[in-house]
Amino acid sequence: MSKLYGFALFVVLLWPLLASSHTATTDPTYQHVRLHVSDMAQYAQASISLHPYILATDRAALTLDVRLPGTELAALRNYGLSWQPLPADAYPELSAASQTTATSSVSSDTIAGYPCYHTVEGTYQQAAQLAADYPEIAQWFSIGSSWQHTQGDGGYPLMVLRLGRREPVANPADTKPILFVQSAMHAREYVTAELNLHFARQLLQNYQQQADAHWLLNFTEIHLLFQMNPDGRKYAEQGQLWRKNANLTHCPQDEPGVDLNRNFSYSWNISSNGSSGEACSTIYRGPEAGSEPETQAVENYIRQLYSDRRGSSFQDPAPADTMGLHLDLHSAGELILWPWGHTNNPAPNASQLRTLGRKLAWFNNYFPSQSIGLYPTDGTSDSVSYGERGVAAITLELGTGFFQGCGFFTNSLLPANLPLLQYAAKVSKAPYQLPSGPDIAGLNANGASHAYIQAGDILTLNFNADDQLFNQSNGSEQSQAVVAARVYRHAPPWHSASVELATAETINSNDNGSVKNMQAQLLTNDWPAGEQLLYVQAEDSAGNLGAVSAVFITVGELRSPVADFSSQCSALSCSFDGSASSTDSEITGYQWQLSDGSTLSGAATTHQFASAGSYQVRLTITDSNTLSASISKTITVSAPPQPTPPSANTLEGSSSGSISGFFSLLLLLFIRRVCEKSNAYL
Repeated sequence: MSKLYGFALFVVLLWPLLASSHTATTDPTYQHVRLHVSDMAQYAQASISLHPYILATDRAALTLDVRLPGTELAALRNYGLSWQPLPADAYPELSAASQTTATSSVSSDTIAGYPCYHTVEGTYQQAAQLAADYPEIAQWFSIGSSWQHTQGDGGYPLMVLRLGRREPVANPADTKPILFVQSAMHAREYVTAELNLHFARQLLQNYQQQADAHWLLNFTEIHLLFQMNPDGRKYAEQGQLWRKNANLTHCPQDEPGVDLNRNFSYSWNISSNGSSGEACSTIYRGPEAGSEPETQAVENYIRQLYSDRRGSSFQDPAPADTMGLHLDLHSAGELILWPWGHTNNPAPNASQLRTLGRKLAWFNNYFPSQSIGLYPTDGTSDSVSYGERGVAAITLELGTGFFQGCGFFTNSLLPANLPLLQYAAKVSKAPYQLPSGPDIAGLNANGASHAYIQAGDILTLNFNADDQLFNQSNGSEQSQAVVAARVYRHAPPWHSASVELATAETINSNDNGSVKNMQAQLLTNDWPAGEQLLYVQAEDSAGNLGAVSAVFITVGELRSPVADFSSQCSALSCSFDGSASSTDSEITGYQWQLSDGSTLSGAATTHQFASAGSYQVRLTITDSNTLSASISKTITVSAPPQPTPPSANTLEGSSSGSISGFFSLLLLLFIRRVCEKSNAYL
């Protein structure tokens, strides 16, 4: 409590009261408008503050389509925003008629009209099945109840899927870091729970095939809360713009419920106009801090997961080595946000949070920003994880709308954000430190993601170490030269069981050394038989260590093939020959993948490129033991030289020469004819 009182006193003394331009009370008159902002910074601020009213966002056009109460719209003039009315039928699926309160009912496995999104029941069934399929690394359990569930009026338990091996930790230094990802706090945000579910499925299904998934589930705990607001979600599944929970004791006649993202305790009602005390407001904070059972369940669970690493003062930073990371998935706006949202003042760990945010934004190209908007927000989910416990907390605003189309979700949102979530799990060991260091990419052993060797073989690891993978659209992160990369066996480098094997050598690098292609050769004479992982971590010149990546190795009787090829190019045409590849058995397949999108097959093949440039060529070979290996090379092709056009003098000379030759020919023919006639007379 002392920390909360200190926090409140700080805000009361130092937080400048905003002008009375923002009113958080309800206005029954809504207007649909398209807002125009001046730049990405203002776009982010408007997206944050107007999040409760967003219909769609467009970063490229710097516009937001919103459904705003009249008082909110009038207040925006003070921020220099312009807008234009939207046609009345611009969003027919979100018309006033569809906003009337409906009776929640159990539906099918997926949402009508959106087959890519599971209903609450469908989500729970999918998660329960994953736990049943992978009992050693997945557990499905309740952490609390929804409001309707506590009332005995239907509702749902709040369920968490915990991923990771449950093993006793002998050494306290080997305590596993924890990534907690929650989603669907706001009922209408369809993409969030589904992304979270895909993340769980990807990790579990790849546990035996993908080295990074394997070590993460062995040495990390990942806790996934798919549906934080299941009661409200059931209303949203009927097409309603439902945001709050389903606590029907508040404003039952108009817009029932409490905004759960204004109800968290630590920063509840701490800033001027950061939430509303009006029960019918879209951002109603509830009658008291942490009043809702959904909020209570999440707060209590976070306190179980993470120890308190911050001091009692608002300005106390968490130690740099604080473990754990909390991600809160929302939509929409394509933003990566970090604390604070209730004040313009930076958080005590602002520089580390900013680096983490920019690193995460590199994966999806979202705009990274502190979560302060045009005006503040308080009582948000990061107040307990970061504000109270000191754990790094990041909010993702996914996609461009609440009811996001399935095509965009499948083809754009998933590919951009699944690697982000896996990276977040990688850095959960030290999220205030690891994002500053170089990242490992393209790691392979003897050209394979899973190398098979015989004891005594020389094993070659190849990879890139890259220190510049930051989104630089809002400020910049300084890249450093990569100075080292080390290889470990048995466990990640921070674990007591880890054994360092070698330091990699640089093959080539960019001009400032911030990106290096590196190689390590390892002697395997004393390696035991069986499957194991090798871990690689790089370091930059500032002493920053980066995220760990791993590769599978199996020591036994089989040996992976070795891929290699030569190429020869003339102008835009190239021939490729994979006969330099080798295997202990027989090569049964050659697959070529070119960076212009072409795929080829055969030991030798040719390809005509459409234009000059540099291209990546990747050869993957498969042998009769179904083992494979790959190698990539860069080739450069150039356009054929254009014929030199003849000069004017050349053309003139050529023309006169042709005429002269013509007359000479005529003269010779004439002389010959005369001679023939003379002979005839003789």
